[in-house]
Amino acid sequence: MNNIDQHVPEAGPATFISLREVGRRLGIPPSTIVYYKDRFSRFIPSAGGPGRRRRYPSESLELFRRIREMFENNWSVEQIERELAACRGEVLDAGAPEAGDAAGEGSARIAALLTKMSDVLENQTLFRGEIRSLRDEVASLRRERDEAEARQRERVAELEREIGRLRLLVGARERTALDFPPSDYLGLPLVIRTGQGEFLGVLGRNSRAFGLNDFVALLERHTARGEAVDMRWRREGSSGWSLEVAAGGEADESRRIALSTVRTVTPNGNEVVRVLRLSINGQDAPDSLLLSLFRQIRESFEG
Repeated sequence: MNNIDQHVPEAGPATFISLREVGRRLGIPPSTIVYYKDRFSRFIPSAGGPGRRRRYPSESLELFRRIREMFENNWSVEQIERELAACRGEVLDAGAPEAGDAAGEGSARIAALLTKMSDVLENQTLFRGEIRSLRDEVASLRRERDEAEARQRERVAELEREIGRLRLLVGARERTALDFPPSDYLGLPLVIRTGQGEFLGVLGRNSRAFGLNDFVALLERHTARGEAVDMRWRREGSSGWSLEVAAGGEADESRRIALSTVRTVTPNGNEVVRVLRLSINGQDAPDSLLLSLFRQIRESFEG
């Protein structure tokens, strides 16, 4: 058998504590510690008055711990008493236990069972607390996930809207860049209409009418000479086109030309492209200037 005095806490031989403090330090339920005290009082030293005023030396902690250990190992009350007596140098009668001893042994087994049940219930309480804590943590993580997904959906929707706007913008630019008059429109004679209703055009040396394609060729000739020329076409109505030209080398010599035209049939049944408006740097050119311009075009065209 183990010596019950070998694990006594270093609390000092003159230190006395209450029975409740004994149970608290050893983790034994109060009802069980009271049973140990009542059943094995002859082996447990104490001092002080009766009831709650009674105190126990700190050395008795190891004695109570040993009693609990023996009950947990399914020792009978008689065996425990023999062990405690042997530790004190006493000899108990080894004969058949009396009725009181049998009842005490049953009570001891019940106390041990209650102790185990108390431990199980305490463990269940801790386990349930852990479960509640885990549930709260999972709920918090789910909320954070839902909030993150909501922010992500909002961000994706914003990006989709931005992509839609960019597509519209790019589409508009592509339509503007790819919008170009058909070749038959560019090849028709380019004419002006005077105040008397006459349609005047320009003919070259080979009696070929000057058209929009020739006008574009003149602009490209300027580009070949080192002058920057930017041309943009835009459809106007069902039968007209406008041309915007930004040309010039130096900043003070730059100019912007806007030419508005429409497909027209003359009284003689000839299909032509009529100049509706010509503006230079935002100023509309008068008819007299248009006639002069056409003469200059003739000279350039013939040259």
